[in-house]
Parts: sequence; C-alpha cells; structure tokens
Amino acid sequence: MKQLKKKIVLVLGSLLSVLGILIFGIVLFMEGMKAEDEIRTTLLRVSSSMNSLYDGYLEGKPYFYNDGPQSERRGSLKMDDDFSLITDDPVFTFQIDNNRIWNILYLNADMDEISEALERADWVLAHDEPSKAKTQLSLLGDRYAWYYPDLNSMTLIDIHSWQDDYVDYFWLCTGFFIVYLLAVWGIAQLISKWLIRPVAESFEKQK
Repeated sequence: MKQLKKKIVLVLGSLLSVLGILIFGIVLFMEGMKAEDEIRTTLLRVSSSMNSLYDGYLEGKPYFYNDGPQSERRGSLKMDDDFSLITDDPVFTFQIDNNRIWNILYLNADMDEISEALERADWVLAHDEPSKAKTQLSLLGDRYAWYYPDLNSMTLIDIHSWQDDYVDYFWLCTGFFIVYLLAVWGIAQLISKWLIRPVAESFEKQK
C-alpha cells in the first residue's frame, strides 16, 4: 500500500508541477512581450518627437551643437511638459554625419548617463545596420534599446526601469510558484490517501 501511495503522490505531484511550470512560463513570457511592446512603442514615439523638435529648432548652426572632441560632445534640450507623458526615462537622439555623431538631444539624463549612451551609440554605429523596419532591444540584456532608421539619426532609450520592473515581477511570480508547489504536493498527499482508502478497506476484508 505504501508503494502504491508513493506512486500516486509522485504522479499527481509531477503532473500538477509541470502544469504550474507551463503556466509560470507563459505568464512570464506574456509579461515580457507586453513590456517589449511598450518599450518599442515608446522608442518610436520618442524618436519621432525628438527629431521633429530638432527639425523645428534647427536654423543655421545646430541648436544643440558642440564641436569639441568626441569625449566632450554633449547637447541639451528642455522639453515642455507634454513630452513627459511619453516617458520619464533617459532618452537620447543622436544626429549623425559621415558615420560620426556630431549632435545630441537628450532628456532626463545626467552627464554620466550621457557618456554611457554615447559609448553605446558609437558601438551601434560600428556594429549595426540602419533599418526603418526594426528596433533593437533586450529586456534581460542590454540596458539600452535603440532605433537606428537611417544614416542620419539614432534614438536610444534607457530601459533600466522596465528591466527592474520585470525582475521584480519575476520574483513575485517565483514566490507564488513556490507556494503553489508546496500546496500541490500537500494536496497530492491528501488525494492519495482518499484514493488508497477503498483499496485498503477491500484488502483488509480479503484478509
């Protein structure tokens, strides 16, 4: 009887555990896809808005121009309150000429963040090809998502806040999953007793 009970517990517990893993994976996958869609939409809106503002302000010498060495390149842009409705994260738009960044528009960023974004933009220039059809992002990888539609401009957005939110969501789901597993194996024990009872009674009668 003990062997039969162990087999029932093992089968029920395993089946319900696998079901939980599938649900857990699907929930995390869907949340990740949702976050990536939000990032992609925000990135495209930021790119369009910042380039439009740049085109509007541009007159003669670039409005945010700095003609020092590459290590000193920087720009500044004071957006109106409407722009904050798109994102509160650091965003950067780089104007490019002859495969060289010569102008930067940025928002919600300090100098350290600007330097890091410049390094990533230079890397993108060296390793990526322009494409209007795609954005590059990795929710569990690179800190920046970027849109590099042509040889003239590139937009980066710091997705650190999205990544933090996703990690927090992962650990929340993990906590629920652990509780679920404990409950599953407890329930499997109870069900096995309930299933074994008629067999045990029949066996006792036969004895």
